[in-house]
Amino acid sequence: MNKHNCFNGFLQRTTFDFFDLPKNIIISSCNYKISHYSNHFYNDKKIIIPNEIKQSNYSRQAEFLAGRYMAKSVLNKMGFKDVNVPIGRNREPVWPKHVVGSITHTNNSAICLAASCEHYSLIGIDVEELFDEKIMYEVHDIILSDYEKKNIQQGGLSPNLYATIIFSAKESLFKAIYPKVGIFFDFIAAEVTNVCLKSKTFKITILDNLNQEFNSGVEITGYFTLFDSNVFTIVYQ
Repeated sequence: MNKHNCFNGFLQRTTFDFFDLPKNIIISSCNYKISHYSNHFYNDKKIIIPNEIKQSNYSRQAEFLAGRYMAKSVLNKMGFKDVNVPIGRNREPVWPKHVVGSITHTNNSAICLAASCEHYSLIGIDVEELFDEKIMYEVHDIILSDYEKKNIQQGGLSPNLYATIIFSAKESLFKAIYPKVGIFFDFIAAEVTNVCLKSKTFKITILDNLNQEFNSGVEITGYFTLFDSNVFTIVYQ
């Protein structure tokens, strides 16, 4: 992962090369340091800060800035000059017409990818820190279906890694298809039916009738990878 610094040490651009993405999907990524954050960076980089973010703590402001700066970088590569990605009424990113995209953050990194609708109809990306035992206990019954619980030892994966992949896969799916369905759906609305460690792929099946396009039985292939203590998942088609 190659790096270079900007924002007076706040943001360190990185080359995200964990996935062999198609060339039509554009990606920008960075690491950032909350300790180096200043709210002046929004004006300096011409990033619009929504009121709800302005009223949040510094950690959220820093996270949002890093993500939206990556979004602006991706759009710039696609020919959109100085275009911001605002927040929609349900806090979703609002992309320019004919663009699909997704943003994800950790407490020290941000990734954005996008593509023209000429090539892809949906994109979702998510990153999660590997679940520890405490988180596993808290979310086990919320995120896993009965089928997923039965397969928690699938493919030689540890239960913690398996559950983290499931959670992240469903987050990526939500980000990818929410612009299409326009409604919130919970974790039991979809089920991961296969996780293959060798190919780093997963199959996720929609269980609810979300709309005419995404109804019960629709299956989507996603991809995952591991880096340090993080799980990355991507869904696109």
